[in-house]
Amino acid sequence: MKAMAKPFFTAVLLILTTGCAITHVYGPYMGRVVDRETKEPLPGTVIFVRFYTVGIELMQHYVDAVETVSDSNGEFHIPRQRLFTTPIPFEHWDERGSFIIFKPGYEVQFYVPENKYTVIALRRLKTRKERIENLHGITFTDNIPYDKWPILFKYRNIESISVGLTPYDNPHN
Repeated sequence: MKAMAKPFFTAVLLILTTGCAITHVYGPYMGRVVDRETKEPLPGTVIFVRFYTVGIELMQHYVDAVETVSDSNGEFHIPRQRLFTTPIPFEHWDERGSFIIFKPGYEVQFYVPENKYTVIALRRLKTRKERIENLHGITFTDNIPYDKWPILFKYRNIESISVGLTPYDNPHN
């Protein structure tokens, strides 16, 4: 009897943890991006958000990403996102999206609240050293498809070149 118990419970566990989609709704996200000192709008700021599930030992697993650019008034809107994934056992949704708000020459910001219009004030960077250090905030440890972040990739390269660094290789090549 004990010999059959282990395969039976293993099969039940597999049935319960595979083939079942989990879903989560994020957003919407909306607001305005301005220069911290002048309070003038910052059109052309990229707002990029990644969505993850979190597993054992806080390992993140990429599910999807969205990017948009602020308009001539510095305003942006990312509509509500309903995401689905097949989970790894004991995995759950990261409750917040992971943001990168970036405009070349300005400090990177990493948060936009959900369901709340917010003003994001970016600080203009004054030195080459600050701008180079700021680029470290625009890195990925996961394999996000290039078509999910072409604007952020372009802006990162513009900033790299403007401070005398080699641009990043295009992951699309």
